[in-house]
Amino acid sequence: MTPAAVIARSLDRPPGLDAFWAIWMAHQNTLRQRSLRLSGGNRADAEDALSAAMVRAAQAFGRQPVQNPGAWLVRILHNTCMDQHRRNAHRIPIETDDADLPSPSPAAWVKAAPSPEEALSQQESEAAWNRAMSALPASLVEPLRLHLDDWSDERIAAHLNISRELVRKRRQLAKNRLRLLLDL
Repeated sequence: MTPAAVIARSLDRPPGLDAFWAIWMAHQNTLRQRSLRLSGGNRADAEDALSAAMVRAAQAFGRQPVQNPGAWLVRILHNTCMDQHRRNAHRIPIETDDADLPSPSPAAWVKAAPSPEEALSQQESEAAWNRAMSALPASLVEPLRLHLDDWSDERIAAHLNISRELVRKRRQLAKNRLRLLLDL
């Protein structure tokens, strides 16, 4: 038995859980943003859904082989958010008079600073992303960057003076190469 397995067994947790946490931490920022979007901007609901998705994913991780961890985690998060929407649909909104409520202070909307671990993880992710993007040819990078900036395929095609089909093909090639470079 390897030393890591002995330590994991002594801590009463499955040996594969370390692999799960590495995958979770690598995708956590993306999942947090997706959860916030799926929760309609409600931070409390987004955090609840993210926590529930983390528990579901950790429980299911060892039961099945995971081919694409990012997509797998996003699907679990999506299902968790949909379950949460169904539960919340039965709630009756509380009617209040806005005059009774104090106006929110600007500090109430400020996002809390990330923890040192989150900041380091984000820096490492950004550095890996930048290295992977710089390894791609410019002909593949530009369509992907414009797509990530919410440009339509028609607008990208006109800007780069290529067909829409070629825009989609280059973007797909870029995504495939990034998956290989980033080990996703």
